[in-house]
Amino acid sequence: MNAPIFQPTKDFQFSFIENSKHWNMYYHHYHDGYEIYFQTAGTREIFFAHQSYLLRPGTVCIITPHILHSTKNAGEDQSYSRHLLNFKTEIFREFLTENEINGFFNEFSSCIFQLDAEQCAVLSGYLENIHTYWDMRWSGVGRGTKLAYMEAYRIMDYLLRLIQNSDNISTLSDVPVISDSEIYTVIQYIEEHYAENIELRDMLSLAHMSRPTFYRAFKQITGDSFGHYLNRFRAVKAHELILQSKLPLAEIAAKTGFPSTAHMTRIFREIHGVSPSEFRRSH
Repeated sequence: MNAPIFQPTKDFQFSFIENSKHWNMYYHHYHDGYEIYFQTAGTREIFFAHQSYLLRPGTVCIITPHILHSTKNAGEDQSYSRHLLNFKTEIFREFLTENEINGFFNEFSSCIFQLDAEQCAVLSGYLENIHTYWDMRWSGVGRGTKLAYMEAYRIMDYLLRLIQNSDNISTLSDVPVISDSEIYTVIQYIEEHYAENIELRDMLSLAHMSRPTFYRAFKQITGDSFGHYLNRFRAVKAHELILQSKLPLAEIAAKTGFPSTAHMTRIFREIHGVSPSEFRRSH
């Protein structure tokens, strides 16, 4: 399956999964909102920020909008449980001003870190409160939604304070990296140079691989071919610019590495089902 796949974030979503069966995401995907991933049992592998990491009980990932990511089984151990929280920052308009929201979330970037037992208990308590408040809506208690949103804000505030005082958490360097394949160097290069002309022969040289070996390794890690992955990563960046700016589409195409607006339109339509101009009019 081609990657990335855009999965739009509804205003507010949360879930808890306990899974004992084999289940892999065979493609990277991205959202237009924030995702908080909290591993509570077992192990799993997560890809984001051009690397794959081992998720263990207590691992937390903060994934900001428009960041490619995916998870899959880690080795033979297939049993795991995790909490997942997805939201758009607009939900906090219930009790914060736009400037307060922007100032707060500007403090975040995608990251991964390990919590200790006490910190896990605190975070689990917040998540349990969200479930309780959300269930209140079905009992006719109108304030349940707002209380759930407030608890989500408390989670983000708690995690931000932990990150800012990093002596209290095990940071990214303490989270095990799954692989040191040179393909991750290529992915990092794409993320840093997507606006430039990227040639396959240069990536083969960077990875120190023959073409057949490179194709197999890249597909295994990303779930996609090199060409498709590059085009779709550029489309992610184009999506972000369309939402955040009023730049002409021709300029967006140039800034994201597409050789033409027509090329960007074709790739964008594959992901979103509409052209960039149609998408802009509806957003």
